[in-house]
Amino acid sequence: MAYLLGYFLVMIVFMVVAIVRAKSSNPWVWYGIGIALQLLSLIGRTRHYSLIGISGAVTGTWVIFFVIALTSFGIIMARMNQRSV
Repeated sequence: MAYLLGYFLVMIVFMVVAIVRAKSSNPWVWYGIGIALQLLSLIGRTRHYSLIGISGAVTGTWVIFFVIALTSFGIIMARMNQRSV
C-alpha cells in the first residue's frame, strides 16, 4: 500500500493544491495537471505490462486512480459551492 501512495504522490499533491485553492480561485488547472501527469504514467505502465504479458496487473492501479480523481472532484465541487453561498 505504501508503494501505491508513492506512485500516486504527484497526483495527490496536485489534488490537495486544487482542493485548497477551490475557495479562492479556479482549481481546475491544478486538478487537470495532476490528472494528466498521472494518466501519462498509468498509460506507460499499462503498455509496459502489456508488452510483457501481465496487463491485468494494473487493474487495481486504475481503480485507485479513478477513486482519487472522483473523490477530489467531489471535494472541489463541494468547496466551490461553499464559496458561492
